[in-house]
Amino acid sequence: MSGSLEDGSPTAPGAAERRRSYDLDTMDRAAEERRLSTQVVAAAALERPHLDRLHLSPIDRVLDLGCGPGFLSVALGRRCGQLVGVDIDPEFARQADERFREAGLDAGVVCASGTDLPFPDGSFDVVVLRFVLQHVPDPAAILSETRRVLGPGGRLLVVDTDDGGFVLHPAPEGLDRLLDAAVASQAVLGGDRNIGRRLPELVRRTGFDRVRVEVQPATSEDLGLVPFVDIALGFKRQIVDPSRMDPEEVERILAQCYALAEEEGAFGMALAYFLTAWR
Repeated sequence: MSGSLEDGSPTAPGAAERRRSYDLDTMDRAAEERRLSTQVVAAAALERPHLDRLHLSPIDRVLDLGCGPGFLSVALGRRCGQLVGVDIDPEFARQADERFREAGLDAGVVCASGTDLPFPDGSFDVVVLRFVLQHVPDPAAILSETRRVLGPGGRLLVVDTDDGGFVLHPAPEGLDRLLDAAVASQAVLGGDRNIGRRLPELVRRTGFDRVRVEVQPATSEDLGLVPFVDIALGFKRQIVDPSRMDPEEVERILAQCYALAEEEGAFGMALAYFLTAWR
């Protein structure tokens, strides 16, 4: 749930020195932590059946790669024998460690890059990647390292999204420009907001077997319109390059999106991609 786990450089010259696709040093950290805590409600409900299919047992060693502040990691830790969280952000790693200890879990946290994990080959039975691959310039490198640390028969769960399935009705004037600006800004920084459609190809090319993908909607009917806008659009206000869209216009459009909560019949939908695979 956190930012980029990769130290690779974005494609634009000089961009690597300024920002990554998910760079908390350039974001409003408090606002992002609030967004992530809101996202927990939606993600936990959608994720539960996919965790069931992993058939976690008390002897399984689980790696939560990109654990962020550990909001969702605790559910993993309660299903397995040993949990290790990894995040590139030291503060998120600290928060996750504190959360694990408060929950009484057999769990630890490592601050590391996802392309250079400090674990021997075959260290884990399960690896989970939640909303991580959209932020890295080379998702195949993350997946290759993931496969390395999985033992034979190890299972992989990838959760991510794709803006191609985003809907907000009635759409405020300018929302399409905001979406386009967010996708373009993230791409310049090495990310891909439309990665959901690419996941099966990426995972198969990395050498995983028994790849299965399910796409599930998260809607304003389930979450409420305001939490839905927080989750689906809150990150975009952080990522949009001011050269592509004036920040005041971004805020105006978002205010109109939140105001839809007062309109009868307003509806929003975003898609969550769940991919499972075996080593």
